[in-house]
Amino acid sequence: MRYKNYISQDPQVCFGKPVIRGTRIPVYILVGMLAEGIGVKEIAEDYEISEEEVRAAALYALDLLFEEARKEVMKGKVSLERVRKLLNLAADKAEKTRAKAQKLAEQLNGRR
Repeated sequence: MRYKNYISQDPQVCFGKPVIRGTRIPVYILVGMLAEGIGVKEIAEDYEISEEEVRAAALYALDLLFEEARKEVMKGKVSLERVRKLLNLAADKAEKTRAKAQKLAEQLNGRR
């Protein structure tokens, strides 16, 4: 997927923050919801956008993180090994958050 087809930045829209193209939905809102364990489908339904647009927001954020990490490594401010460890920690935390959200969803569905 090429996230650039789904993300735009315009100084006249949301103070130039990246948004889903054709909307005023900031990328950071969608990424924050994903980080909280809210599912792609639910976010897409809540904001009336496609699941692909939600994924594009996550890929955009990931690309920014990788670029910042690359810059720090190139400047010698942080080692590549440290970046790998931090990315692994982030991936582990994301998986744990996803698992907790799944368990909570199952519990809530069981209460119906």
